[in-house]
Amino acid sequence: MVVFLYSSIAYHTYCTRYTDTIRMSSEMAESKTRGLLYLLGKYDANPLSAIYLYLVSQVGGIRVLQMISAALYMGILLYALLAIGEGEGRVALTAGVFYLICLLDLSAPLDSVRFPLAAVIFCSSILLYYFKNKNIARTLILCTLGCLMHFSLWPIFILTLVAFTKKKIVIGIVSIISILNVYIMRFLEPLMGSISPTIAWKMDSYFNYNSQYYVSIISRSQILFSVMVLLFAGVICVYWSYINKSPYSGFLLLVFSYVIGCLPSPVAFARMVPLVMIVSVAPLMQLTNYEVDSISKQYGKSTTFMYLLVLISFMFLCLALRCSNTYEPYYIA
Repeated sequence: MVVFLYSSIAYHTYCTRYTDTIRMSSEMAESKTRGLLYLLGKYDANPLSAIYLYLVSQVGGIRVLQMISAALYMGILLYALLAIGEGEGRVALTAGVFYLICLLDLSAPLDSVRFPLAAVIFCSSILLYYFKNKNIARTLILCTLGCLMHFSLWPIFILTLVAFTKKKIVIGIVSIISILNVYIMRFLEPLMGSISPTIAWKMDSYFNYNSQYYVSIISRSQILFSVMVLLFAGVICVYWSYINKSPYSGFLLLVFSYVIGCLPSPVAFARMVPLVMIVSVAPLMQLTNYEVDSISKQYGKSTTFMYLLVLISFMFLCLALRCSNTYEPYYIA
C-alpha cells in the first residue's frame, strides 16, 4: 500500500527546478525514433540506465519513469527493512522505517532517478548479505547491476570486495586511502576521461572547483544537514560496532571513510551521504532492540520511553530540515 501510494504521488508531482528528468525526457522521446543505440551512446558508462530508460520510453513518458522509479525505490527499501528487521521486534522495525523516511530525500527518484535507484539496489543487497542470506554470488550480481546503472558506485564496489576479505590490516589501510579519494579522483580524471566522455564530464562536475555545476548545485544548508546526518549515523555505527563484533563493521569503516573523504567536493559528498543513511539502518534497528530490552530490564518502561522520544525527536528534526531544503520550494502536485 505504501509503495502504491508513493508511486501514485510521484506520477502527479511536478518539480519546478531543473533536474535530470528534464534531460531524460528529451532523450527518451528521441530514443523512440533512434532506438536503444542512441541511449547507449549517451550513457556509455551506465548501460543499464540506457536500457531502463529505453524500456520505459516504449510504454510512456517521464511521468511513467518517475512512477516506476519511485515504486522500485520504496519497494526495495521496505523489502530490505522487513527482511533484516524480521527478528528485531516492532519497535526496532518502526525506528528503522522512521529513520529512512525522515533522513532520506524521498524526491530523489523523481528528479535524478538513476543514482537513487542504483544506490538502493546496491545498499539493500549489502544489508541482505550481512543480516539475512549470506549469498555472496547474489550480492555481487546485484551490486554490479547497481554500478552499471550509475558508475559512481564502482569505488564502493571495490570497498565492498575489500570488506569481504575480513582482513583488518587491509581494511584499515584502504580506509586511510579512501579518505583521500577526492584527490585520487582528480589525479585519475585525465585517464578516466580518455575512456568515456560521460565519465570525463561527471568527474569534472564533481571534482573541479571551477565548475559552475560544482558551485551552484549544493547549498550550505544541505551540506550542514548532510554533516549532521553523517555524525548521527557515525555515533550509531560506532556504538553498534562496540557491542557487536561483526564483519559488517569493516564495511561500515570503509564506507564512512570514503564519504568523509568526499567532503572537499560538496557535490560528491551530498550524493554519497544517503549511502551512509541506508547502510546504517540495520545497526540502528539492532541497537534500538538492544537498548529497549536492556533499558526496560534495568530502569523500567519510563526510561525506555525517554530513549525513544529522543531518537524520534531527532528524526523529526531531520525531516523538518529535509522538507524545508528539498520539497517545499520546488514541488507542486
